[in-house]
Amino acid sequence: MILINKTLSFSESIQSDAILWMKDTYLPLMHACDLIQNVLLFKIETQQEADDCFALQVFFENKEQYELYCGKYQDDFDAILLLKFKNSIGIYKTMLTQI
Repeated sequence: MILINKTLSFSESIQSDAILWMKDTYLPLMHACDLIQNVLLFKIETQQEADDCFALQVFFENKEQYELYCGKYQDDFDAILLLKFKNSIGIYKTMLTQI
């Protein structure tokens, strides 16, 4: 299993609306992608001196599924986020592999 964790930080002025949009629009779009096994959104509760952050976790069955996703869909999903929130979002991506 491959887990892509995107840590998201939204400007405080849009944070509530951004989370609602993520839950109502963005996550259902990702769930519709046949290469993605599951998508979850969490609020990160423990942070050292940081603004509120959220973890968008995207699960893939294996690395091949993830690579197909990267080739076909990743740029589009990233563009949707960046166009929607312009300069009001920070994103940090991490890939985790189940052992």
